[in-house]
Amino acid sequence: PNAFQSYDKWVRKHIRSSTGSVLIAEVDGKVAGYSLIYILTLPPAFRIHRLGHIGELYVKGKYRGLGVGSKLYKEATKWFRRKRVRYLSLVVLKGNDLPHSIYEKWGFFDNFIEMRKKL
Repeated sequence: PNAFQSYDKWVRKHIRSSTGSVLIAEVDGKVAGYSLIYILTLPPAFRIHRLGHIGELYVKGKYRGLGVGSKLYKEATKWFRRKRVRYLSLVVLKGNDLPHSIYEKWGFFDNFIEMRKKL
C-alpha cells in the first residue's frame, strides 16, 4: 500500500548519496527519459565486489529511437568512471527483447539467470 512512498524514499536516498545519481534527458526542453544509477558493494566473496548498476533506464515512447537512451547510458558511464567504477550491471526482464538487444550492442552480456517461484 505504501509502494510509491517507499520507492520515493529509496530513490531520494540514492540521489543524496555520493554513490548514486539520477540523470534526466530532455528533448526540446521536455523530459524524454531518465536513468537511476548507483554503486553496489557486494560481499568480499565476490570477485567483483564494487559494481556500477543502472537500476533504471527509461525513455518515453515518442522519444524512443532518437538516441536518448544511448545518451543517458554515455552520461552514466562518465559518472561511473569519475567514481572509479570498472564494471557495470543492469537487469532486463525476460522477453523484453528490444532493450536486451540494445544492451548487448552497448557491450553488456548475459551473466546469470535469476529464477523465481511464488510460495
